[in-house]
Amino acid sequence: NFILAGAGSGKTATLVARVAYMLDNGIPPEGILLLTFTNKAAKEMKERIISLSDYRASSVTACTFHSFCAAFLRLNITRTGISTNFTVLDSTDAADAVSLAKEEFLEEKKKNGMPYDLKDFPKAALIATINEAAVNNCVTYDEVLSHRDFEDVRVYSPEIKDILERFRRYKAERNLLDYNDLLFYTEKILAEDEFLRSHMDE
Repeated sequence: NFILAGAGSGKTATLVARVAYMLDNGIPPEGILLLTFTNKAAKEMKERIISLSDYRASSVTACTFHSFCAAFLRLNITRTGISTNFTVLDSTDAADAVSLAKEEFLEEKKKNGMPYDLKDFPKAALIATINEAAVNNCVTYDEVLSHRDFEDVRVYSPEIKDILERFRRYKAERNLLDYNDLLFYTEKILAEDEFLRSHMDE
């Protein structure tokens, strides 16, 4: 079922009641997965389910989207050529890596005479936002940059794409994944592997 609701409208209560109902009707708790955005919310949902049901509820999996994807990829990411011992970059570390890629790019340009006014050059945080928008919406960088929100930096499209390619290589060389990668590779593997997808549905 799909529920569209705003803050304070009872989304969590609805989900908790739904899971309790599923347990009461014989659905194995090991087959129930609750995903949310924060560890705090996941913990709260689990506690509320236990209070509504019984000890079986402790076997229900409740976690964040990113932690679920990380666990899934530890088992399955070798299909993409990436090692299972990857390290996850948090948002701050990922932004720092984009900054390093930008600095590397500008340093190379500086050696040949800096052709840019650095006051107008896109900030690393904005470049990271462009990358996130492209990955999470499964679109190209050009499609993201065509949006009016990025009109001011569109002229730097080739430079932005160069920096993000350096960012991609930086991660690949060090076996790193950021939060966007966790979602992207999980979706990619499930979309491409019908057997695995059907097995998880069971």
